[in-house]
Amino acid sequence: CKKCFQDRSELICHQRLHRGGKTFPCRECGKEFGKSSDLSSHQKSHMAEKPYQCSTCEKLFKDRSTL
Repeated sequence: CKKCFQDRSELICHQRLHRGGKTFPCRECGKEFGKSSDLSSHQKSHMAEKPYQCSTCEKLFKDRSTL
């Protein structure tokens, strides 16, 4: 693919995903990560308070501007 990285280690993790290497899936949304530390950071987004709810689909949002 054409994705670019500034850090060689990030490139290696990305290439591993293309080769079907070890991935770390999020239990909440299924998104996969090449490093466990990236998964840990992502999981925090699921824990954040989301006080704004859409009256049409009932999805929750952290910010009113993204509602």
